[in-house]
Amino acid sequence: MIFKWGKKNCWEFTQCGREPGGANADEMGVCPAALDSEANGIHGGKNGGRICWAVAGTFCKGERQGSFVDKQLSCMNCEFFRQLKDEEGKKFRLLKPGQEQEDNGALLTERRAIIPILTQAQNNNVLFNVSVDEEPDQFVTSLLGVFPEHNLFVLDELNPISGHELLLQRKKIHAIGRLHGVELQFSATLIGAGSKSGTAFYKMELPEFIYHLQLRKAHRVTLFGDRVPFRAYGGSNQPSLRGYVIDISAGGLGVILEQQANLQQGEVLKSCAITLPDMGDVHFSLELCFVNCNVQREITRLGCRFQELDKATEGRISRFIADLQRDEAQRQCEG
Repeated sequence: MIFKWGKKNCWEFTQCGREPGGANADEMGVCPAALDSEANGIHGGKNGGRICWAVAGTFCKGERQGSFVDKQLSCMNCEFFRQLKDEEGKKFRLLKPGQEQEDNGALLTERRAIIPILTQAQNNNVLFNVSVDEEPDQFVTSLLGVFPEHNLFVLDELNPISGHELLLQRKKIHAIGRLHGVELQFSATLIGAGSKSGTAFYKMELPEFIYHLQLRKAHRVTLFGDRVPFRAYGGSNQPSLRGYVIDISAGGLGVILEQQANLQQGEVLKSCAITLPDMGDVHFSLELCFVNCNVQREITRLGCRFQELDKATEGRISRFIADLQRDEAQRQCEG
């Protein structure tokens, strides 16, 4: 692949000086976007230099930012983001490969997914807490209509009314609500405003994405301390995949394979085993729900669902999780 280093990276555009060897790198630290080799080449950038909004912990506006979801409104308003999006056109991508499936949430980026979610929120009279252009004040509103043919949706008047003038001036919102108990977040831009029977309404451009926080059926516990080995067996009962467990729940586990593996989401690994401390080997089958291969580090991250555990195996895994939770509670008390 030939990278187009002529395109500006974020640190070149902002002149922040936080790239390796930059003017502010020693004092303020090197920005994670400049080091994220997994993003190398995306949009023709160096490391995460042209997809910095999708890199957690970047340094912007003189302070450390959080995850993509935490900083999305700030990034969507950034001049570098807007200019790059225009430059890339149809080749623009919002996320790094595999990122939309990570952790507990899902970033819905296709209209066919966004429009039904907004329509459901309207039909269920979901109340949204809204912030305007990163201002600290919160306002309440709801959806009055979704009009995909015009690429817009309509919001009810912000309450308290002080939000009305603020929105007309700033034109950017970030909204958080709950649909059937599941959190929704999105950012949107004001197109125009009007009033009916003395009540204001706002025409908003359809969001480019919605963050839809998925609720797990079972609490997942992160593993600390000694590694729990993982094996998946191939022919002749020899382990063809080796790695270790990074988190576990009654419904599944997360695994780091110490190799690159040609695996696909939805694939089933029929013969797997982990070695639990003081309990020995536990055998089971796994369905792959998430696969992300890191070429630079030569590892593969898996998110897996247990397949038809027998009662004995289920019991051993439950006891192991209970031990982990007890240890975690003890650490918190000691801390």
